[in-house]
Amino acid sequence: MTLDRQQLEILARYFSDISKVFVASLVIGYFIPNEAGSIPLPTFFGGMAAALFFLYASVQLARA
Repeated sequence: MTLDRQQLEILARYFSDISKVFVASLVIGYFIPNEAGSIPLPTFFGGMAAALFFLYASVQLARA
């Protein structure tokens, strides 16, 4: 399956948005105290890794 330029741009923006969601929910959420308790450290690092992966995928798709 070959994607045209417009489809690649849309997919790159989608991956960028997913990266933002991971950063907002897991990485920043780790530093904000709440009543339910804190986010465990492995979840923090997993969220950071996932955010970096989706950001990297977004950049690679935007360059293609």
